[in-house]
Amino acid sequence: MKRFWHKERNINYLIFSVVGLCVLASFISIVPPDTITMQCIFYAVLGIILFCMSMFIFASKKEAIIITIGGIIYFLLRFLNLRHPLYLILLVACCISIQIMMSKKQS
Repeated sequence: MKRFWHKERNINYLIFSVVGLCVLASFISIVPPDTITMQCIFYAVLGIILFCMSMFIFASKKEAIIITIGGIIYFLLRFLNLRHPLYLILLVACCISIQIMMSKKQS
């Protein structure tokens, strides 16, 4: 029986996520979000960071993709001033249901 922390992990994902966090912090402090292009770059960098962190933590591409999409949607909702806690609860419920559906589909 394999345990959660005994999965083989790629250290490159951790390095990419730490470097990506530094890039994201400098991008946020240097570039104003005036244009849609800068916002798209922000969400792309955020997606790459979330994917790398999720791949290092969970070592599963499916879970990493679900967490990445959920994180980007959450930040898009915050950007659109949809800050009610129910949106977060519904987003988490959708991500969990997609995870269950994908795991049952494999079996």
